[in-house]
Amino acid sequence: MSSTIDIIDSDPNNKLLIAVATKQPYLNFLKPKYVFTIFIISIALSLYAATSVDLKKDEIGALVNIYIPIFVGLFTSLTLIILFAFNKNIAVKTALLFVLLNLFTGFYLKISFLPFLNANPITYKHFSNKTDSASIQNLDGFPATNHLVFSYICSPESKSGKISGEDENLNHNKIAIRIFNNGTKNQLIKNGLFSNNGLWQIEHISNFDKKKSVFPIVVPAKNYVDIFIVFTANSINKRIASVWWKKALRFQYYMTNIGRKIGYQLPAATNCVTVHDSLLLITGARQDSSIKIHLSALWQYHPESDWEPDLQRQLSVLGFRTKVGFRNFDNGSNGDFIIPNSDEIPVSYFKAANAKIPVKIKKLGAYHGCCSIKDADTLNYWGFNQNTPTPILWYDKISGQMLLPKSVNTQNNFALIQPVDVFSLSTGNSYLNRKKNFDKKIGIRVWKAYTSVGLIKNAYIFGSDYLGTKGTNYDYQDNLYYIENVIPLP
Repeated sequence: MSSTIDIIDSDPNNKLLIAVATKQPYLNFLKPKYVFTIFIISIALSLYAATSVDLKKDEIGALVNIYIPIFVGLFTSLTLIILFAFNKNIAVKTALLFVLLNLFTGFYLKISFLPFLNANPITYKHFSNKTDSASIQNLDGFPATNHLVFSYICSPESKSGKISGEDENLNHNKIAIRIFNNGTKNQLIKNGLFSNNGLWQIEHISNFDKKKSVFPIVVPAKNYVDIFIVFTANSINKRIASVWWKKALRFQYYMTNIGRKIGYQLPAATNCVTVHDSLLLITGARQDSSIKIHLSALWQYHPESDWEPDLQRQLSVLGFRTKVGFRNFDNGSNGDFIIPNSDEIPVSYFKAANAKIPVKIKKLGAYHGCCSIKDADTLNYWGFNQNTPTPILWYDKISGQMLLPKSVNTQNNFALIQPVDVFSLSTGNSYLNRKKNFDKKIGIRVWKAYTSVGLIKNAYIFGSDYLGTKGTNYDYQDNLYYIENVIPLP
């Protein structure tokens, strides 16, 4: 049986060369229209294989798995177009090779994808973490006694324009945890162990004249020590130090920007990294004599614009399970309607749920411009029929790119108010009552507050966007707040 294939041109005007298998009809797939169909499918399969992994396990590495199959597919497609213009026969044969190349790329990326960080979701309850005679206090005061939240910008820009990874004005990367000894005997802390050693450091321990902490330490009876924990982000910073990664992150920034302009939100890939780790303080011989402190951090490559973390990511780092319903912008609503299939609710006013205790408001995040007076972001209280607002929270003007920014006017970073009637809120030119907003759009969106243990009763999260300005982008993460002991009113 002959194994030759006669190549004929059945129609001189036909741009596609037809391959006819004279003795082997099972080789009909070599017809150009089939070959090029298989080639297109191979690109789709390559992208599917490369992204069919848990991209959250390596959020920076995910850029490779998302974009490399696309780049390889574009390169092979362009090459085939050029070849087809000069030699149709060679183009068909090359297409078969490119099918293998595309498939190899996708499945290789799938197999070689490994977790970069141990990013495990946090599950905790709001309780005082105690062991033996010791108890702990998060001096940040939020989100829980045993849960510390950090934020870090790889290259923050100070007011002077200086680039520095240690600018404390723009980074919230150092928090103190207080260890109380409630007993009558000295409390020994034998050691402190981080679940990921490449990201954290114990800078120092109060009352110890050392630049670096040294274990074991002894907490005197009825006394305490403060342990200062720093999110160094060293392993992440080292990884993205090469030109390759800098270009990849810059490309992702442009893709996010383009997606915003055409109304498309990328389902994955980011310029931020979410970290969930823990610190184990060993206080005895048994593991149940240890104190476990949850550590969450948000790593950000550059400040402002499309470098910023989206709202859903911020809430995740803070331990909330609230469903925002969008990532970088409000799904084309442009502030006109409540986002469906989310935890958002329509609110114009609040009233106290229990009038005997104060309403508490905490700022969770600030991601907007930096360093001007207006960036102080005052939160205003409006009593019912009140014509002039009462400022209740304002912040350092250079703390515009961080989680849990420090307030200027309160020591505990909470605003405590005792409303006698219904009230509303505003920040900048955005009002909770949308009738006062530019084009009567939603300036402040409100969501129910959920954590891993369920709904927090009478507690809500609200986020604002600057309306009617050049920078309006409907991401509602310019200023993010948490409020409790209230009942919402539409």
